[in-house]
Amino acid sequence: MPESNLDRGAREVVEQSTGSFGRGLGLTVVFHIVVQAPLFFILLATAKSERGLELAIYSVMYIGLTQLVYMIPAILFARRRGETKTANGLIVGASCTFLLTATCNGFWVLNR
Repeated sequence: MPESNLDRGAREVVEQSTGSFGRGLGLTVVFHIVVQAPLFFILLATAKSERGLELAIYSVMYIGLTQLVYMIPAILFARRRGETKTANGLIVGASCTFLLTATCNGFWVLNR
């Protein structure tokens, strides 16, 4: 018996991609490279003293906080598109980044 168009349309809605957790983690790494690396070099090039070097290093040290500028919109965009697994991967990647930098900064402060 030939299937009706309604059945095909319903199946397409059910089979709609919800993204991939791995894609979310990969996008997190790509966003960090695309945003943080140029930020580091821009801060390094614009400041002409030791203070400029400090600012450039701080941008890397506090990546867990500065990532909020681009990760929150990326998560919201993925959720709006219905890619919940991708959004979850972005959230886990951002959380791991924050926890890793917080731990490293904590060790750095304790060993001063």
